[in-house]
Amino acid sequence: MFKKRITISDIFPVILFLVFTLSVLCFVAFSAKLYKNIVHQSESSMDTDIAARYMIEKFRSHDELGSIKIADFKGHEAVRLENRVKDELYITYIYVYDGYLREIYAPESELDNYEEDSGTEILEIKDMSTEMISDNLVRFSFVSADDKVSEAVVSIKSEEKSGEKNK
Repeated sequence: MFKKRITISDIFPVILFLVFTLSVLCFVAFSAKLYKNIVHQSESSMDTDIAARYMIEKFRSHDELGSIKIADFKGHEAVRLENRVKDELYITYIYVYDGYLREIYAPESELDNYEEDSGTEILEIKDMSTEMISDNLVRFSFVSADDKVSEAVVSIKSEEKSGEKNK
């Protein structure tokens, strides 16, 4: 009987295929990890940007003389937005508690019944700071869970009437 000997030219295509397959698998694994990191970074940046845009829209919708204030809600820095509905004053507090940007909307007479964890969770945010730069400019910044910061400055467009000022 005749035995065939295995030569390098017989094994070379198999080795080449295995090297190619291993290279493709490594490339796919590396790409997947890179994609996951990019998505995570963009999500955290997006959360703070969304929080800033959310606050800008809230300011725009409540842009009336004296209806936007920087206040304290149960020991937390908050933005207080006032709105009168059928002769009753409704208050919106936007603040950060327990790692979330939260919002409470209630009649002013019932605000004492609410605790800081009562607010609706809007976004995962680590911290919020607000500052009245002038009578009609407010700066606020948000810090995400992984310490990304987003800032915005909002101009309150309502005008002073008879010596009153926006706060």
